[in-house]
Amino acid sequence: PNLHSLPYIDFPNLHSLPYIDFPNLHSLPYIDFPNLHSLPYIDFPNLHSLPYIDFPNLHSLPYIDFPNLHSLPYIDFPNLHSLPYIDFPNLHSLPYIDFPNLHSLPYIDFPNLHSLPYIDFPNLHSLPYIDFPNLHSLPYIDFPYLHSLPYIDFPNFQALKQEKQPRWRASRVFVV
Repeated sequence: PNLHSLPYIDFPNLHSLPYIDFPNLHSLPYIDFPNLHSLPYIDFPNLHSLPYIDFPNLHSLPYIDFPNLHSLPYIDFPNLHSLPYIDFPNLHSLPYIDFPNLHSLPYIDFPNLHSLPYIDFPNLHSLPYIDFPNLHSLPYIDFPYLHSLPYIDFPNFQALKQEKQPRWRASRVFVV
């Protein structure tokens, strides 16, 4: 419970884990679980920095919360099918977000995110709520199978005014 720093977390042969919770950890350079298939939740309430996170074989993750994380260079869960909740309330920068096999995502909220160059959800069918109140540009977004988007809010969004050809693909979306 009193651990404040950890050089890395790497368990190459671990297939299951009940949870990951380090309440006092402030810094963690590296998280890698190459063979982990399921994980009920990840919670690092005091983590400020996380340069690398990789769960290449994770299929389900009900809850992911990093309330004090400020930057995350890379987030990629290539085999994740379900993620009910994703919240990074203090994240300012996220260069890349990719969930190639995610089918539904009920809630996505990054209230302090300023920059997001790349967002790719090529198999996402449902996204009821998306809110990026401080996002200024989003050059690349790919939601080719998204059927509805009931709530979308980008109040400070400038990319469409500045870019002649933003690369957006969401051909089947109906905002209701």
